[in-house]
Order: sequence, then C-alpha cells, then structure tokens
Amino acid sequence: MKPALIRFIAQRFSAPVNTTRFLSYTRLIAFLSVMVGTMALVLSLAVLKGYQDTFNAVLSRYYSHIQIQPLSADAANRMLMPGFGNFPQFSDVRFTAQSLEHEALIRCKGNIEGAFLKAWSNDEILNRTGLISTSVFTCSSMKKEVVLGKRLAVNLSCTVGDSVVLVTQPSRTLNASPVVVKCRVAAVLNTGMAQFDETLCLTTVAVLQTLMDNYGSPLLELWTADGTDNERLALQIEESLGSGFYSRTIRQQERAANMFRWIEEQQVYIPIVLSLITIVAVFNIVTTLLISIVEKSRSYAILLT
Repeated sequence: MKPALIRFIAQRFSAPVNTTRFLSYTRLIAFLSVMVGTMALVLSLAVLKGYQDTFNAVLSRYYSHIQIQPLSADAANRMLMPGFGNFPQFSDVRFTAQSLEHEALIRCKGNIEGAFLKAWSNDEILNRTGLISTSVFTCSSMKKEVVLGKRLAVNLSCTVGDSVVLVTQPSRTLNASPVVVKCRVAAVLNTGMAQFDETLCLTTVAVLQTLMDNYGSPLLELWTADGTDNERLALQIEESLGSGFYSRTIRQQERAANMFRWIEEQQVYIPIVLSLITIVAVFNIVTTLLISIVEKSRSYAILLT
C-alpha cells in the first residue's frame, strides 16, 4: 500500500464526525478539569505546608524547645554561675539563654491591658531568632524600656517613644505592695500572630528583676536543631545537671494547637474534595473515549475487510 494512501486513511479515520463535535468539546473540558484539579491540589498542599513552616519559625522566635527550671535555691544559684548552660557534649543544642518571665498590668494614656513580660539575659538570642535588632533594643540594657506587640500597642494607644507604666505583684508574698515601674516604648513588634501581638511585652532584665523584687528564678531555655528528639535530649541534660532541676519540652504544635489542628484538617479534606473532582473528570474522559470508539465501529469494519 502506498504511503499516500495510508496517510489518507489515517486522516479520515482520526477525523471526528461532525455530529459528535460536542463530544470533542466535553473531552477537552474533562482534560482541562484534570489539569486544573491536579494543579489546585499541589498548590493547596504547598500553601498549607508553607503556613505550617511559617508558624513553626514564628513560634521558635518566642518559645524554646526545652526549658530547664530550678527546683531549689541552690539550683537557682548554680544557674547564675558563669558558664552555666553550656552543653558542648550535646551537639543537637544550637544555643541557650537564661530568661525571666512574669505577668503584669500595663497602663498608657488611661488604657490598661494585661501583658506577658519576658527578658533574656543574653542579647545574642535577639539576633539568633531574628526577633528584633540589638541596635534598637537590648535586654541587658540598664534603661527602662519595653517592646510591645502591635495589637497591645494599639489597645494602649501608644507608639514608639511613649511612656508606659508596669504594675505587678511581687512573687514573694501576696501581702506586699504592688511594684510600679515606668518604662519607655523602644519598639513595636508585628509578628502576625494574635497570641503574641496582644500580650507580648519584651523588657530588660533590670526591669523584670525590679518588678519581681529580685525573687524570681530564671529559666534556662534551649533551642535545638531540626529533627531532634527533644524529650530524650531533655532527660539527658537533666541527668547531666544533677538533682535540683526540672526539664520540660513543649511541641510547637501544642503552643498553637487550634491553628495546627486547622492545617491538619485542611490537609485531609482538600485532597479528598479535589480527588473527587478529578475522578469525575477522568470518568468524563473515559466516557467520551468509549463513545468515540463506538462511533468509529463502521470504520473498524471497513479496515478489517
């Protein structure tokens, strides 16, 4: 058979029938549906993974992976000794810092809000976590300064340079008079997470020691490398420190449980919905292909004879 005749037969065989042009359009739409559904599935999962990684990064700026707390006065004094908190034998520990935490009322321009106060003894933690530049604020400074979360600053109607008043009850006894400290707002942080922006108040160690009446015990916070078994590492560090210390680990997912639970649910439901859409599109493709085969049955018979 001549090549020209073969080409003619192939073109006539593959050419659609005019009466079934609608089927060609439905087949094209089905193919496009599969493409769009697959692309939407990939993009949705990528966006959710990006949100999850972003939340983990933001939480790691404010929360350590492991916390070591003294259980006695002797242990608290040991924590104040130079070099305490260095663990060269544990390679999974990226960096450590001692911190003070307390709760207080903060007042500015007649507005009063509750705030969570925090200060680190090592200014390097601010640079390592990317929290705030040490050229703007340092926890070791003797100045009476604070850094407020954006929503907290909005609720207090204060801006950078304004003065705020911190009021708290000393930890030593409930009968003591409240401690009042006036501070200057050095900066305003916008983390994008309401749980920080509404209550976060970074301050200096000197201010927190004054508010706590030099009675509070510091915490030793440890940031570890990705993929580290923090529970096992915390127990090993606790054993190396000896008695008088308590270690605890809190997964970042537990700190923002509602947000991570929502992400996990979306990672389950979105693939199911998009898979159903894809299955319907694939069924349409198979149907149109079967119809095309049926309408070509006469051509098959001609070729077979």
